[in-house]
Amino acid sequence: VDIISYVNWRRYPDRYKKEITQVRGLSGRQEVLVILGILAWTLVFGTIVCYVTEHIFVTDLFGGNRDLEVIVCYLDALVSALDIANGTFILMRFKEQWFAWYLEVIVDAVIWILSGQYVMLALTVCYLVNTTYGYVKWNNYTKIKNKV
Repeated sequence: VDIISYVNWRRYPDRYKKEITQVRGLSGRQEVLVILGILAWTLVFGTIVCYVTEHIFVTDLFGGNRDLEVIVCYLDALVSALDIANGTFILMRFKEQWFAWYLEVIVDAVIWILSGQYVMLALTVCYLVNTTYGYVKWNNYTKIKNKV
């Protein structure tokens, strides 16, 4: 998908800066459909993951706290749904990719904290710094472009 996205983005250069790509935005109806799709994926996939972790791959990661395990199962399903949405947004050049990526990283951080995997927060901070840099650079460019 990354290679296809790269090729797709190269096909739509900006008129003023060739190294920048034209982006699109979701309509209100599309946003609602994406949110509903993310919620549906989270519920279905979260239920499957919870079933598997309870009946097939039993773990003691949460010290027998089944409630915490269920919460993390659904959060993990939400991260996977956001990842799918983000990949689709990137592929189709939608600016909402930034929002999906931020949410994905934040929910991931919550999972690391709940799981006691604090060392992974260093990676999360790097993702947030990188994403913020990219978003600020992109946002500044779109402001300048809109003035032209």
